[in-house]
Amino acid sequence: MSTCTVIIRSYAVVLRIRSFSPYCSTSTRNRTTSVHASPSHLHHTNAYADTHQAEEVGVDPSLIPDLGYRQNGYLFLASTEAGEDQLRQNVAMQNSLGATWIELLNQQQLAATFPWLTVDDIRVGSYGHKYEGYFDPWALISILRKIASKLGVTLCKAQAKALGISSLQGNDNITRHGAGATHAVDCVITQDVADMAAQQNVVHCDTVVNAAGAFSNTILTASFPSTDLVHFLKHPILSTPAHVTPQRPSHVIDDVFGDVTTGESDIKGNIGSGAVGAISQSVSLASPTPPTPPTSVAHGGITQLPVRPRKRFVYHFKCGHPTKPVPHNSPLTVDPTGAYFRTEGAAFICGISPDARNDPDCSSNAELEKLDDETFEDVIWPTLYERVPAFEMLKLQHSWAGFYEYNTFDQNALIGRHPDIHNMVLCTGFSGHGLQQSPAAGRAVAELIVDGGFTSIDLSCFSMQRVLDNKPMFEAGIV
Repeated sequence: MSTCTVIIRSYAVVLRIRSFSPYCSTSTRNRTTSVHASPSHLHHTNAYADTHQAEEVGVDPSLIPDLGYRQNGYLFLASTEAGEDQLRQNVAMQNSLGATWIELLNQQQLAATFPWLTVDDIRVGSYGHKYEGYFDPWALISILRKIASKLGVTLCKAQAKALGISSLQGNDNITRHGAGATHAVDCVITQDVADMAAQQNVVHCDTVVNAAGAFSNTILTASFPSTDLVHFLKHPILSTPAHVTPQRPSHVIDDVFGDVTTGESDIKGNIGSGAVGAISQSVSLASPTPPTPPTSVAHGGITQLPVRPRKRFVYHFKCGHPTKPVPHNSPLTVDPTGAYFRTEGAAFICGISPDARNDPDCSSNAELEKLDDETFEDVIWPTLYERVPAFEMLKLQHSWAGFYEYNTFDQNALIGRHPDIHNMVLCTGFSGHGLQQSPAAGRAVAELIVDGGFTSIDLSCFSMQRVLDNKPMFEAGIV
């Protein structure tokens, strides 16, 4: 069966896929960990830790350069009885699931293992001394692009502007994937990023994967009734030109309001509403207080996703001290306050998540322009100095900001079919876990589309059903 796959993701890169493989649809992670504090997350993170191996997609491993992978480990610290109990529970669960390299260290063991660390107030720490660390994610993405190109993928760029959605009421000719599904995505409006004044394209589709990251709900709400396509093109709800070229090729789109990939693939089964043997298309959208179930958008009562852009900062600093030990090659160390740091080459990076009162939703990339060095000066630096005395002589080099695709419901992924849109598959809301969990998530989504269900890893616990049932799945001990 010849199909077209369109992927919209949270950064601007789009792939033209000619030969489909579940491995091609997985991304990677900048941190490799087994420190998750729930069985679902540990299986999710570890089950496909090796899916990025080159030989699995037919590429000579000798062609893969060094990714800067450093197995420096993770170190979580607890200073209260409740914190100690939580770490003990976490390590027991992790060990029971095979992550036996994670161990508990008492105060004396911590002082002996990490002589640069102040442990006077620490009761216990959990430390994974191998299989946990970090590497350069952009280097890996670049390599994956090269692998994709070798497999016949063509790169091109476009932006996803809006979705054309129709009602399924009275349509008995379509096989619905969800009993309660009432709508379908018929098309995606795209725009060439190289020339924003150029004409737009209408890409018709049968299956949509919404992996648009921080803006996955934005692209969902930037929709219009498919019956109003002509009206929309004349009066777009977003800032877009009025002239559009309707198309029905194979597509993959890769950035919310971002890139497009075009191509064909051979996929078994009938995906979406097209007749068997007809051209089909898959579109993939790539861009604790008590939780509240999501509301519905005004048009058609389609359930919104509880995913919002939340701003996060990272600070880069150097440190040298004439007398006190500097933590070179340190693990990613998480203070009981939530502040963290780790080595980054000859320097360090650090950060902290804001409290709920100072963590508003964001609306545009323009909000990333304003940095927050006051948090470093007033909160992070004093905390790091108390934990690592040598950091009294650190020097801030620079800082940057980015968006978490923050799931306001329970800070965990949404994977599976949208409850109201029968041909939309969700892969979003990772809240900072995305690169760690992406191999398993990508594999599972590919199985859901190709096989009609999860076949090698069951991620049904991450479906939107838990949101509709108001049953959050929180995780303890995350950064």
